Amino acid sequence: MGINWPILIGTVLMEIIIIFGVTAVLQAKERHAGSDSFIKSNRNLPMVAVAATQALTCLGGGHILGMTAASWDFGVAACWYAISSACMLIILFCFTGPWVRRLGFTTIGQAFERIFDRRTAVLVGCVGAGTIWGIMTLELQGVGSVISAITSGSMIFGCIIGGIISILYVIFGGMKQVGWVNIINAVFMYLGVIIALAMLGSKLPNGWAGVNEFFQSYSNNFAQGNEFLSIMSSPEIWKVYIIGTFLAGLFYVPIGPQAAQVSASAKSVNSLKKAVFIAVPMNAIFGMIMVAFGMAALSIPEYAGIGAPPFIAMFVMLIDLLPWWLTAWLFAAFAAAMLSTIAVQLLALSTIVVDDIYIRYYNHNMPEKSKMKLLRWLIVIIGAGGTITSTALPPVQNAIVWLFAWLLPAFWIFVFAMFWKRSSFAGFWTIIITGVVNILWSYTSLPSMLGLDGNNNSIAMFVVAFVVCILFTLFDRNAKPALIKVYKQNKFDVIAPELAEHYRAIGYKG
Repeated sequence: MGINWPILIGTVLMEIIIIFGVTAVLQAKERHAGSDSFIKSNRNLPMVAVAATQALTCLGGGHILGMTAASWDFGVAACWYAISSACMLIILFCFTGPWVRRLGFTTIGQAFERIFDRRTAVLVGCVGAGTIWGIMTLELQGVGSVISAITSGSMIFGCIIGGIISILYVIFGGMKQVGWVNIINAVFMYLGVIIALAMLGSKLPNGWAGVNEFFQSYSNNFAQGNEFLSIMSSPEIWKVYIIGTFLAGLFYVPIGPQAAQVSASAKSVNSLKKAVFIAVPMNAIFGMIMVAFGMAALSIPEYAGIGAPPFIAMFVMLIDLLPWWLTAWLFAAFAAAMLSTIAVQLLALSTIVVDDIYIRYYNHNMPEKSKMKLLRWLIVIIGAGGTITSTALPPVQNAIVWLFAWLLPAFWIFVFAMFWKRSSFAGFWTIIITGVVNILWSYTSLPSMLGLDGNNNSIAMFVVAFVVCILFTLFDRNAKPALIKVYKQNKFDVIAPELAEHYRAIGYKG
């Protein structure tokens, strides 16, 4: 199969038109927007834009590539990744996000410095930056896979196209541009996958009933027969996939740097909370549709036997069975979901470098124009670097879950700080100890020695972080009151002195 020019042109052209259309409108309205607008949309991003951006940021390669691949091993149980993603969005919109917005943070490093101390903030910021870089390159890998499926060519070509579009996605208008582009992309994406799901039923050899019949007799190392058609599945799948995936997804994103930045951009805490009703179903349903696409490809011998990663087989199936215009639409939707994730990662990582490192340590009084120029140059440099490194990576979902595990301990630290006691001692050493355990769990025979071989490292991070937080907080006599207690007592200046006057003026009571 050679280059499918109609699908390729349609896929790329759709994104370019949307990006530059939104850019033109925003530049006409805001010719002199500063860094605050670029980074967090002047804290005025509409509820729908926040919902679409948070949903699409979580809805990237893990859903499109990872869940498709997982469907071949685990069947319907692959949907647990989407379920965990939906649950973490609930935590984000109802708990961590409102607090980030309320306290005026831009980066997660700023939050941890205010809550604990600078060394904890630097450590969490470094871990967060590393996870951002990893996820960004994996999403570029995903875009490369989509493009390579259309062109039957090298993934490198696809990654380069994805890198260029990702930079265009964010470089002109920043967070506001990303938000409005995501609203448009979300509409197109859902219309595309719903139409494709319906049409595919009539194109499959025996329809969706044939897919069901195939899996009733299918078996592999994880499950057999009807276990593939059950969300609860087999004990083996719970051990090797569901628990670890759920924990990693549930506790990473609510405290992730990119999520914090989008939350900081929201118009208000109230609009942020309302966004949950749009973002959660948008994210979860899409993932479940991808599982259906993956299982359909496996049920057809000519696609199951391609000998490529499952998502490639799925892409080829869609190209063969659906009209070219719908496939172009669908592939543009896939690319849009991953491009949104990349764009927010680019913006979050460049903001960390500028705000948390350069301005804080080297140039406290950086002029606004210089800051904007540096942000844009960093977006280009980081995007180019991510593109270069995106071609030699492990399977998308496995890598994403592994990356999530690195920042999972930060969630526990944040929870303890909110509800129990704040201890900089506990915060710092929890990150250090869990990082060491994560390395040992990933690269040594430690799991086998403990009789826990096959258990995801996120399970280990979950348990170790919880235990270490408790122990170190108990032994720290200088631990400060939890944030909830501070706010109920109206002691705003303990955590956010520059916002204390504002909160008291509006009569905020916690």
